[in-house]
Amino acid sequence: MDRISGTTDPHATTRFEADRREDVSAVMLARGHGRQIDPRQHAFRHPLLPVALTPLIAYPLSWLADSGVTSQVVISAQDVTDAVSSWVRSRSFGDLSIDYWADAYPRGPAGTLKDAARLVPASRYVVVEGARLPQIDLQDVLRSHRESGAAATMVVETERRRKAGMRERVPGGLYVFEQHALDLVPSTGFHDIKQGLLELVQRAGHGVHAYERSGLTPTVVDFATFGAVSRWLVETLADRSAQYPGFLPIFDGLRHPSAQVASDVTIVGPVLIGAGARVDAQAVLVGPAVIGNDAVVETHATVSRSVLLNGARVNDWAHVDGSVLLEHAVVGSRATVEDRVVGTERPTVRRGMRAVAVASFRSAWPSTAAR
Repeated sequence: MDRISGTTDPHATTRFEADRREDVSAVMLARGHGRQIDPRQHAFRHPLLPVALTPLIAYPLSWLADSGVTSQVVISAQDVTDAVSSWVRSRSFGDLSIDYWADAYPRGPAGTLKDAARLVPASRYVVVEGARLPQIDLQDVLRSHRESGAAATMVVETERRRKAGMRERVPGGLYVFEQHALDLVPSTGFHDIKQGLLELVQRAGHGVHAYERSGLTPTVVDFATFGAVSRWLVETLADRSAQYPGFLPIFDGLRHPSAQVASDVTIVGPVLIGAGARVDAQAVLVGPAVIGNDAVVETHATVSRSVLLNGARVNDWAHVDGSVLLEHAVVGSRATVEDRVVGTERPTVRRGMRAVAVASFRSAWPSTAAR
């Protein structure tokens, strides 16, 4: 049964029942209290942000469900817990029993983990960041953790630097903790995982194990990474068509049966067109591109390498390239938008962000992420 808790009082939960204890439970950190360096990037931190027409949080949830390692997961979505729980309840994620936790005040990733874990008692916990699209065998991670005998395991990903030929090791956003490791986290205050809980485990002599893998996990945290992940997902539609049941082929892409696409629309490259979308006569779509649910591309407009979220609109003769239109955003007739985010209140994110960040991000993981 789904439940929302809004307190950090460790004695408030009534779910701590010994006879329900499972060996492995999962905690998903889907949203934190951290301040955005650029507030215009806020839209890309929402767990329900559509990424290739699928809410971001659905990717790690489906991964957990498919892994078969647990039947219990608690999602910490903080200020958007109500919206996330409402959406999740309307979907099915296999045999997962899903609970929710919202801190009454900022506790940080480790503090939230300690508090949320009380809703899904277990001897071992998988912790995953909700902004990631995991591409890893969780069964193998758990096997490696058990064999190490450590109280904590951190997935470490290696990125090969093209210039120097060096490999940089970065956190992969996935952890495994023994239950007794969580006892080290204080019951009050803000506490991190990487620069907090892992250090506490190490100092206590319980051991921290590193599980290394090659390549970076696709992650959505800002304009650049959202664009890169979206394009990658559209470019690989042919391998993932089963994830879009009922969609119809349209050149190298897919469209929802309810989408209206004029017969003389020019499409170059893969595109993904959502339910209720409309692409009018003599419009041009250049992929990889996503036309979201109920989005509209009017006559003679061009949308190139861009993402239109739900209800966005590109008016006639307009040109949109390398950009993201947020929900219900509008690009006026004959306007040109390049390398920008267009919203209803804040019209743009400064130019140039995509050129550097996306090039670096895309070069790092597309060829290795599926390994």
